[in-house]
Formats: sequence, structure tokens, C-alpha cells
Amino acid sequence: LQEDKRIVTVGHAPTGIRSRLTLTLGVLNHAAVVLFLVTGSGKAQMVRRVLDQESEADRSLPAARISVASGRLVWLLDHSAAQQLKKTPSHRGEA
Repeated sequence: LQEDKRIVTVGHAPTGIRSRLTLTLGVLNHAAVVLFLVTGSGKAQMVRRVLDQESEADRSLPAARISVASGRLVWLLDHSAAQQLKKTPSHRGEA
């Protein structure tokens, strides 16, 4: 993600799929739309760490470093993934 000369790199993970293509932050931050789709309670703590607005987001997490320049950043969370977030009014239906 931190690569600044290429738009795509080969990422290596310690578990699961070992090699994968990764768009760099420069590409993601200049996208028209960046959408995160997060499901499951196993992701709830990470979602809180990225989206917690009362404290600085944990910049060690790749998702926290996405800062779309002029496009839209959209988070779609199921109830389980959102369980550690503070309750706020719904923005359902807004375009």
C-alpha cells in the first residue's frame, strides 16, 4: 500500500492466500468511490479502531490510511461488524 511509484503491487500475507495484487494508497485515495464491505463480529474491533472519531484512528491499519481526495468513501457494515461502534442516527437511504 505504501508504494508510490506503482499503482499495483504484489502483497504477501503470513496466512491464507500468500500472494495477492494490491492497489496502492495513491490509487485508492484518488478513486471516485472506495467501498468497504465488512461482515462478522471478528471484524468489530478493527472497524472500531479505524472509525473511532473520539480518538485518532489507528494509522497502522491500511483502511485507516484511506482518505479519498474528491470521491466518496462508503462503509457497509452488518450488525455484527458494527457492534463496537457508538450508536448514532442512521443515514439509511441517503445518496
